[in-house]
Amino acid sequence: MERLKHVIPTIEQCIELRERCKYEWVEIEGINGVKFTGPSGNSIFIPASGVGDEKYLQGTNLYAYIWTCNNKSSYPSEAYFLECSKSSNYIGYASRHFGLSIRPVMYDTKMLSESFIDNEEDIADVDIELNRLSYVDLDLPSGTLWATCNLGAKSPEDEGYYFSWGETSPKSEFYNYDYKLYDNPNMTLLKYNK
Repeated sequence: MERLKHVIPTIEQCIELRERCKYEWVEIEGINGVKFTGPSGNSIFIPASGVGDEKYLQGTNLYAYIWTCNNKSSYPSEAYFLECSKSSNYIGYASRHFGLSIRPVMYDTKMLSESFIDNEEDIADVDIELNRLSYVDLDLPSGTLWATCNLGAKSPEDEGYYFSWGETSPKSEFYNYDYKLYDNPNMTLLKYNK
């Protein structure tokens, strides 16, 4: 297994970001979003890109969302995300067909303890444009490095692509019936259903 790995963050990595970094709601280049500043003094900006539902983007410039790689085990048709707004930030969950941004992380597999990531199935690799991303060391205990931009973004203020959870191709419309990991006639999940 390679030591450095690009991944979608786990719930634990998002909690670490929330608990170990200074949280500020800021405006950069006319775009609202959240700035997380780590113990190192380095920071990342996550734009308030909202959420894609059917043909519409909702909550743009009000809410910053990023998917985690964890689905909800008690109800696997939903997955967890980090939501940030002017007044709060928390880990929530939503239907997997919604369109949210992905903020990749990179970690050194030797730095993470076994308890931090249960197994490789908890890590969803993203297979798109990863080599052009740059990462910031926030000096977090896990050693996790956070990408400076969302996947598909040209700058930190750019929202980048929107993805349904578990899919590797960006989309602009987010319907339950066209979610690639859902068998609509049989109303069953095809993958990550545990």
